This record gives sequence, structure tokens and C-alpha cells, in this order.
Amino acid sequence: MNKYMGEGSYPRYGKHVVRVLLQDGEYQGYIVLEMGGNCKGGSILTSVISTIEDNEFEPNMIYADNLRHIVTDGDGFPREYVLFDKNEEELYIDADEDFIDCVVGVEIVDFIDDPKSVD
Repeated sequence: MNKYMGEGSYPRYGKHVVRVLLQDGEYQGYIVLEMGGNCKGGSILTSVISTIEDNEFEPNMIYADNLRHIVTDGDGFPREYVLFDKNEEELYIDADEDFIDCVVGVEIVDFIDDPKSVD
């Protein structure tokens, strides 16, 4: 990301695009979440962690990472996460279990300034 939120201070409404690294042993994967509202930085990162932990998000499946690493249920919520090792062998992680223990990195990768993106 070349620039984050631009000049100025609150209120700054927009949509954050956050990439989350998952890892269990040698198996890795990424998922991408979008989060809007009037917050930034660490507040977004902790909100993303809470959202993942509570399994309260419908992943946007336009992202290649989500298509590769998320298996959804009939309602569009994550059911399983698929991690891969260097040989492309798969490891399935249940979204309702101790999935949060697999989160090893969280990064804001984009911000779209948009006053209409209030959650």
C-alpha cells in the first residue's frame, strides 16, 4: 500500500481491505476481509481478529485468496479454511473450532475512502 487514509483526521469513513495469514505447522493460507467504518490502524486489526474469532463474516469471494482458502456453508459463512504445504497438500481447519490459533499475521493492504461505507 503506497498511502494510508490520506491527509486529515477523523471522521474518515472508508473500507479497509485486510489480508490475514493463517498457518498450522508447514501449512499456510491467506484470507481477505473488508471492513468499513470510522476507524483506522490497530482498531481495524483488532476488529478483524474479533470478527474472525466469532465467525461473523461473509467473505467476499471476488478475492483469489478467499476462493482458494475458504469453504463456505449454505449461508455464505466460512465452514472450513484450507491451508496448503509446499507440496500443495491440503489441511482443513474447522471455522468453529480453535481456528483463531492459526492466525499468525494481519495486514491492512488497501483503504478505499468512501463516506458511504459505514457499517
